[in-house]
Amino acid sequence: MNGFRETSPTTHHRALAFSTAATQKVATNRTSPSGYADFGGKPAPSLLNWFPDFTPGTYTGKGQAAWTVAGTSQYVVFGGEFTAVDGKAQQGLVRFAIPTVAPHLVGPVSSGAGFVPSVTSVVAGTANVSWVANADPDNATLRYEVYRDGNPTPVYTTTQDSSVWFRPRIGFTDTGLVPGRSYAYRVRATDPFGNTVRGDNVSVTVASASPTGYAATVLAQNASNFWRFGQASGTGVADLAGTTPQVLAGRPTAGLAGSSVDGTTATAFSATGMTTAATATPSWPSKTTTTVAAWFKAAPGRGGTVVDFGSAGTMLSDTVDRDLTVTANGLLQFGIQSAGSPVVSTKTSVADDTWHFGVATVTPTAMSLYVDGALVAQRTGSFTLSTSWGYWRVGGDTPWLGAHYFTGTIDDVSVYPAALTAAQVADQWASATNPIGGYPSPST
Repeated sequence: MNGFRETSPTTHHRALAFSTAATQKVATNRTSPSGYADFGGKPAPSLLNWFPDFTPGTYTGKGQAAWTVAGTSQYVVFGGEFTAVDGKAQQGLVRFAIPTVAPHLVGPVSSGAGFVPSVTSVVAGTANVSWVANADPDNATLRYEVYRDGNPTPVYTTTQDSSVWFRPRIGFTDTGLVPGRSYAYRVRATDPFGNTVRGDNVSVTVASASPTGYAATVLAQNASNFWRFGQASGTGVADLAGTTPQVLAGRPTAGLAGSSVDGTTATAFSATGMTTAATATPSWPSKTTTTVAAWFKAAPGRGGTVVDFGSAGTMLSDTVDRDLTVTANGLLQFGIQSAGSPVVSTKTSVADDTWHFGVATVTPTAMSLYVDGALVAQRTGSFTLSTSWGYWRVGGDTPWLGAHYFTGTIDDVSVYPAALTAAQVADQWASATNPIGGYPSPST
């Protein structure tokens, strides 16, 4: 990689890594209008991971950091009124060097209380451990090691690309634990040059009982995410199947009667309260097959987004995919970002203030929509799911048809990396409507 990196931790030169040569090729423009050249196959640059943090100075009152830049084949020098670079005192002048000169002493940016995992236990003998990826100003790929109870041997090791502006959530399920016992977890992040940071310990008491009823069915069918929306209060919604919790915004109302005989509660969403929920960190969903499922009770004459996969985590998304929506006329519709923007839809209204169970599945050759355990719409063809990263959204986003914000109650939202079969959908419907057991609250 051509670029610049840190030369020293002292006050006269630091780290830089940016593209100085083409690293990829331009894709073919298959829809180029007449008269425009197609530059497919030509060399193209790419953004490399170099994001130094300059603290702006106050001398001129302009809020400016660097005012001028100069360089040679080995160094780039920034001059200005900044007072620090990457959190270390560095006033007015800083030098960055190419990798062969630099000592590579800048490491991941977060540690201690700023780098702790979230640990929950739902199934007896297991714990779900997840954390937000760290970031390094000049290295994209970091290695993560998870330690349990101070043991020097990690129980889990992985690598993940991240940056200061893109920090996905990482996680795994620790198994073989003793039910009822407390365990402590901490995470260590290391860059390719051995710079290491450690986070603080977080403890969890392992569940003594496993889910039954509807929750057991969802987990047995290998959901990648499962949000019950049965939180007693607050804005956090735990992910019982995966490692990606949701965060509520607007004016939600928790603790309402739920959809399942498990006895859990649900959350009310409203357009007037602009209520929505979204995963706190971005993720990549399944790229070939998927299932989106949710219980909802829509107010008569109202609709809105039930679930989708959007491009934004806090504001409304510019683009949405895997969009399950109750339209303005009360129909349940599901659409994907594939050629022709295909959709499947019910023929009758579901906005009747009654609990309904909506499930949408996609395979490379079929889209199917189920309501209350039965197949109600299907289309065949050639379907390709989007490969972009984004955020799972519930109750509010930018739907293809209908209101942005859902008005009604939502419960038990789950997504899957595979297309559920008709028998599996029927099993979920039966387990939610037949009194076959309860559900233990997650231990944190």
